[in-house]
Amino acid sequence: MSDCQVFFILSSGRSGTQTLQRLFGQFPQVEMHHEYLCTHVQPLAIKYYLGRITRQAAIHELGKWHGQAVRFCRFPFWGDSSNKLSWLIEPLADLFPQAKFVHLVRDGRNVVSSFFHKLKDECYDDISWSSYRSWVENPSAETEPPPEKKYWWPHPRQMVSGWQNWSRFERLCFYWCEVNRIIEEDSRPLKEGLFHYLRLEDLVSKVESYTQLLRFLGLPIEAEPFTSLRRPHNVNIPQHFPLTSEQMAIFSRMCGATMSHYGYRMEDDYAVNYHPDGW
Repeated sequence: MSDCQVFFILSSGRSGTQTLQRLFGQFPQVEMHHEYLCTHVQPLAIKYYLGRITRQAAIHELGKWHGQAVRFCRFPFWGDSSNKLSWLIEPLADLFPQAKFVHLVRDGRNVVSSFFHKLKDECYDDISWSSYRSWVENPSAETEPPPEKKYWWPHPRQMVSGWQNWSRFERLCFYWCEVNRIIEEDSRPLKEGLFHYLRLEDLVSKVESYTQLLRFLGLPIEAEPFTSLRRPHNVNIPQHFPLTSEQMAIFSRMCGATMSHYGYRMEDDYAVNYHPDGW
């Protein structure tokens, strides 16, 4: 296998993963991807999270996809920025023992609102959720949904009373908490120096956060790519959708503890500041 440095940007999605794909794509040393082989990886990730496939089986599949991609890489670095991989840290670490993992967090109010308003037909919509639930309750080749994004979003692995009746907004609140919990939990066994945590709000506004990320990955400190962080990426609808009072109450109940854990305060403004400080 190639001796290039492999790294993965993990997040909930709607958190700047495409921004980082664009950022690292400016470095000539890096072969950078966003959601590499998404339709292959997403069903695998959810099946692994649910315990429907073994760790060894996940390693085997990832070896055919990411392993071969790295084998054929002609650059010093190979990276994938993908929320789909957030559930697969364990098999990825087995497959790539020296891989580096970055946990990218964004204020959950923005994440949930962005999913809710901008990806209505792609994430936890009622029809796809019903199909997914049918497979969960009666797994078979006939009930398994096709490998499209809209079908493969998780339900609580440790059953929570009433989850079947959650609204789409509640499903998204659960998802934001759970994916960040899994990233944090599954990264704990990683060797020192292979895991880095940062918040999107800091990355786009503080040079120090940017330079720390580059040092962690072993990339040269260059000023020009930092300017690309001034512009949000993957913004199909350039609007900010504040949560309603009803949504805020639900979010606070389901996500308040996780928000506090990552240093976010419910009373603070939650529009991202894309005006970084000077170099």
